[in-house]
Amino acid sequence: MKNICVLCYTGGFGDTTHAIGLWKEMSKASDYNIFFIAPDSRQDFRTTTTKLTFKLLPFASEKNFIKFAIMRLYFEKYSTLQCLLLKPSFIYSRYRVFGVSALLSAKIKNIPLVSEVNGLPHQEIKPGTFQKIILHCTNAFDSSVLKNSTRIICTTETIKDDVSRIYGIPREKIYVSGNATDTALFRPHDMKHCRNILKIDENAPVVCFIGRFAPWQGIERLVAAAPYVLKELPDTKFLMVGDGELRESITNLVREAGLTKNFLFTGKVPHHKIPLHVGASNICTVLKEKYISGSPLKLYEYMACARPVLATLGADYGFEILEENGAGILVDIESPQKIGDEIVKILKNPELQRKMGQAGLKVVEERFTWKKKAEAVLRICQEAIEEYQKK
Repeated sequence: MKNICVLCYTGGFGDTTHAIGLWKEMSKASDYNIFFIAPDSRQDFRTTTTKLTFKLLPFASEKNFIKFAIMRLYFEKYSTLQCLLLKPSFIYSRYRVFGVSALLSAKIKNIPLVSEVNGLPHQEIKPGTFQKIILHCTNAFDSSVLKNSTRIICTTETIKDDVSRIYGIPREKIYVSGNATDTALFRPHDMKHCRNILKIDENAPVVCFIGRFAPWQGIERLVAAAPYVLKELPDTKFLMVGDGELRESITNLVREAGLTKNFLFTGKVPHHKIPLHVGASNICTVLKEKYISGSPLKLYEYMACARPVLATLGADYGFEILEENGAGILVDIESPQKIGDEIVKILKNPELQRKMGQAGLKVVEERFTWKKKAEAVLRICQEAIEEYQKK
């Protein structure tokens, strides 16, 4: 039996959810034994296959730089040792800046390295002299890692373009494969049943946001739009599921606007319970800011639960599939009134909710399951092995 070492350098909730979903299906679709090494972000790592082994290492947030650096060095040391001992056919890296163990191990073992890129430092690092120095250093390091990768997988076309332009990497070496979802977990649920469990008024319109309370999520825009919704539908509840660095400021913003009774903050929720919260909602939102790009897990999770989605117009997140398939609406996030008007339009039309929900579910089942994603990634990895062996 052949081995793969998968190094997931990031420990964020969405990162590990993505990696778990992909590699569970990869273990089913291939004849490889898969050894998955990642920081422990308190996820549920249960699996039903004996070909997939998880090794979780200590996790520290980047906010505590010293602790993060110590944990990162330990991760590099441990993952390098494991890659050398396990004798993998190739190494797959869910790459993050300054990740050296994947490249070092691939060079020592003379095997292919496939690097997955979900975002770039220039999208996240704020402008400033010190930040520019950090960006210069990360670009130099990342260039070495990515140029020495046999294949690179990006989650969007924009990230592919940036990787090619910034690091001078031929486009034919870079592939695009976005996110997906677990349709066994995320599926349609009876709204009344979900609300009974969560103790939410079964007659109230419910607007949902799920995710990390972070600057790029556009949560403030949903708060700003709330008065326009409540003017038409005063019993509306805004179900805010998650936690993060902006949790306190968003809570204060809601309180200052006098909207406390209409906003329900759940805090962090276990991943396997998120479908319950989506199922309790009439409409789900993903009003992300435009200055970064990506492939949000929540988009496919909302659609798999057969709920209409309101998303950002003109952003590089793949949101166009909503209007192309009648599964949701894209809105100008610069206008709180437009956001509010679109929410009201959907909330007042149960038949529109049903049609959009069913359309989204159909698209996910056809194109965005982890099984289909795993099949695509496996093909890319096999190409990498074949090309490397010809050298």
